[in-house]
Amino acid sequence: MSKFNQISKEVGWEPRDVRIPTLEEAETLRRMVVTRHCVTSFKRVLELKRFTPVSETSDHSRSMNVILEAFEKGKDIFERYHS
Repeated sequence: MSKFNQISKEVGWEPRDVRIPTLEEAETLRRMVVTRHCVTSFKRVLELKRFTPVSETSDHSRSMNVILEAFEKGKDIFERYHS
């Protein structure tokens, strides 16, 4: 089982309330995932990707675009390098 699958299983699919992060928070999460391969940050990114409602403002959209980028890069990192 890859590290990504393990993290995904830990996050689960049980719906929960999540708050859309600010752009600054989203960029910090992305940086932690991409440069430090931080599991805790990637769990948060995955939780945001799975459970955040549709964004209603342009600020929310920008934040979620950063989160989606962090997810895509993090998924690749945790599938390839942390199996």
